[in-house]
Amino acid sequence: MTELVPDRLALVAVHGELVPVRIVGRADRRVIIEDAASGERSVSPARLFWAGRTEVGDLAALAERWGAISARADGADLFGAWKALGDETTAVDVGDLAALAFQDDSAEARDAALVAIFRDNLCFRVRGGQVSREASAVVEQTRAKRAAEAQAARELAMAKDAVLAALGGGALPPEPGPDAPAEARERHDAVEGYLEALADYAVSGTDAARSADAERLLAAVGRAKEDAFRVLVALGRFTPDENLALRRAGIRRAFPPAAVAEARAVAAGLPTGRTRDLRDLVTVAIDDATTTEVDDAVAVDGARIIVFIADAAAFVPPRSALDQEALARVSTLYLPEGKIPMLPPEVGSGCASLRADHERTALAFSFEVADDGRLVTFELERALIRVDRQLDYDGTDAILGAPEGEDALSRTLHRVQAAMDRHRERRRRRGAMFLQRTEVYLEVGADGRVTPRPGDPYGLGRQLISELMIATCAGAAEFCIDRQIPSIFRTQASPDGGDFGGSGQRVDDPAAQNELLRRLKPTVLSTNPGRHFTLGVEAYCQLTSPLRRYADLLMHQQLAGWLKTGRTPFTAGALSGRFPEIERRAALVKRVEAESRRYWSLRYLEQNPGLELVARPVREAGRRWIVELPELAIQVPMALSPRPRVGEVLTVRVAKVDARADKLVLEA
Repeated sequence: MTELVPDRLALVAVHGELVPVRIVGRADRRVIIEDAASGERSVSPARLFWAGRTEVGDLAALAERWGAISARADGADLFGAWKALGDETTAVDVGDLAALAFQDDSAEARDAALVAIFRDNLCFRVRGGQVSREASAVVEQTRAKRAAEAQAARELAMAKDAVLAALGGGALPPEPGPDAPAEARERHDAVEGYLEALADYAVSGTDAARSADAERLLAAVGRAKEDAFRVLVALGRFTPDENLALRRAGIRRAFPPAAVAEARAVAAGLPTGRTRDLRDLVTVAIDDATTTEVDDAVAVDGARIIVFIADAAAFVPPRSALDQEALARVSTLYLPEGKIPMLPPEVGSGCASLRADHERTALAFSFEVADDGRLVTFELERALIRVDRQLDYDGTDAILGAPEGEDALSRTLHRVQAAMDRHRERRRRRGAMFLQRTEVYLEVGADGRVTPRPGDPYGLGRQLISELMIATCAGAAEFCIDRQIPSIFRTQASPDGGDFGGSGQRVDDPAAQNELLRRLKPTVLSTNPGRHFTLGVEAYCQLTSPLRRYADLLMHQQLAGWLKTGRTPFTAGALSGRFPEIERRAALVKRVEAESRRYWSLRYLEQNPGLELVARPVREAGRRWIVELPELAIQVPMALSPRPRVGEVLTVRVAKVDARADKLVLEA
């Protein structure tokens, strides 16, 4: 900075802007300045950004000279001057800088150079009236940052224009073809990127990775932050009933190309290998009417019951693309709006599914049930089968509810039922607990209307299959223990506190069920066998749904390897190493199913305003009560006065409901 001489132009920074002033003189340690807006005043010399040599005799001259200097600053080649000075330069003479930037080192050029630096401090800095050159690394870093910011601003502008056009009735940019210009690809990618950020924001709010981008887009199109979901619906990216729980968990519907290609390859024919031909047995599969992933079937061979489980490991070997995708999904996900299978349909509902009138290989678990309910002579082998009949539960109930007939199907089902009754009674004597929760299936029509369909967990068919699977899993666990096959055991410790009410009994009351479930210990995965308290068995390996549960598939890979070579693909340590990921993903699936079910339950209430429902208080929660709504099989909090009795039957009315906001207000 030059000497502070009266009647010369100086520059003061005020609120991010340069204000030209005229130096009037000095007073003690301060400098007197004046400008048209503020008049004459005194300031500390430190307040001056720059004091140059341009002479200005009055305010009129100040305005004239400032106009010329300001205009000239726009043409300064500061970057060229920066490069010319070289890295070895730190302190910069203003005259040298003006000469490089303007090819002129006049007073006006020097002042213009300082104005240019103030406007763009990329290459030079001014401190205490001294100019210094920025280091190359700093400049390159700043240039890259500015380029990124400019590109971001460009992309935001493109996204804004596209979204506003679409909200106004237009269409979003289509996917560019291979010959489309680069600008079209850039525009499409920018719009898609911002819409993905907006979708994540609608799901996760400020926890979303690009929440700031989403908020910028909403502001740019004149929408509030809470409008993200509605904007996406208006753009056709979300449906009004979009499953945000599914998106939040990161669960995808589509299978990756590698898994699809592998599924199509293995679906070409039956697996090879040694099998026992059991196609002559009358074999029946029992499941829900809508089930396509048929994991199990049953037959009777003399005194022996044979449970056939889909030969999933023959199509999904360890570490294959299908295996990796099955682990990522961990189980088939059942949602009111439809299921998301664990395996591609070519396998899960196709070549591995035990559908009627199709030849299939299966793992055959066979055993006899003694008079006291014990399983004896448990065996395992690979078999070739053909399912004769595929029954739903209503059809099974009709057969089991009638006397045993002469036909083979009736004889088979009644004999299996008698054996399973003995097995269930043995478990009851050993302390098993029977507390089937209320079952209500929510069916969502094409029009979005929700229809609750009650199920009967104590129906004859469901009880038969439930007991048959428990027997098979318990028998398989003992089989693996005896042969030292590394296995995935499900264990459950006894509750604390000694005597446990409900043991060996059937518990139907929701309040009693709630209390029992609160006291039970969780079921855990282990490679060490142990008792399962609730089931009343000494060991338990869940393996009857390998098309729908990854842990079951893993057990089939173990058993398939053992049957073929006497060796298993996984050690106990390798199995247990997978437990954390299996349990983490299983918890995700469970949460998505629960959140989805709750959303559609509330949608049903939205679709039926003012509906009256039966409610049963199950426990107190602070100043409120948790009540069960049997019609929907959900529990919700509500205020009740006067204080009810636990289990009392009440009639409540829906006062307010907002499914998307997860809000429900009930009035007694």
